[in-house]
Amino acid sequence: MFEYQQYRTKQGNWHIVKVKLDIHSDFISRASRQAKQKVLHTIQAGQDGRERTQKLKLQNQFRGMIAEVYAVELIKSWLADSNLVNCEVIRYDDVRTDQFKNPQNEYDIKIVNSTSNKVVKIESRSSLTYKRTLLEAIHDLDIIGPYISSAKYKETYVDYYIRPLFDNLKPMKPEEFGEFLKKRWIDLYFVAGCSKNLMVKKGVYKSMKQSTSKYKCLSITKGLDITQFRRDIIHAFRNQ
Repeated sequence: MFEYQQYRTKQGNWHIVKVKLDIHSDFISRASRQAKQKVLHTIQAGQDGRERTQKLKLQNQFRGMIAEVYAVELIKSWLADSNLVNCEVIRYDDVRTDQFKNPQNEYDIKIVNSTSNKVVKIESRSSLTYKRTLLEAIHDLDIIGPYISSAKYKETYVDYYIRPLFDNLKPMKPEEFGEFLKKRWIDLYFVAGCSKNLMVKKGVYKSMKQSTSKYKCLSITKGLDITQFRRDIIHAFRNQ
């Protein structure tokens, strides 16, 4: 399901993971089903305050959910390879009981150790490479952390951040995501991650083209490549 790759960046060798997407898998169908449910309870305006079409809202939800679903499977593989058998990886949208109506206390992913009761939360924020090559995107883009806005003055950090990137193999618009996926013109990669501590210390605020919100961001190549990030996650549970 996962293929580990290495690129040469300005910082040296950079390890990433390519997901072998199966458009007929339960992972994709589950993400599609949940996106259709969730989009009914999200506001029309994006973080930039502009109205979004229903199609764009749905495709953004679908893209994000695919990234989360595969992030869970990737982390499970790391824990299994490290023989951390008492750890469970939970995605909130898989276990929630509110039919996607209540946004309170949401999280993306958490890892729970049933023996020590240790819990770490992981946030996933995906995007498309658009007109960049994958390597250009690794150099140009950020790991995206919490945001502040006129309605939200305080940051809420989680323990870790993982960075999925969808590489569109042909020019596309965001609302065309599902169509490109069906035609296999989209590849998914996990390219980096970072801890809360790294985000707090080295992250900077960026508008991300959002007029009313600012995101705490850390350049991908200032974070951890995927093998370093894997070691960080394993270390968090192996040394309790």
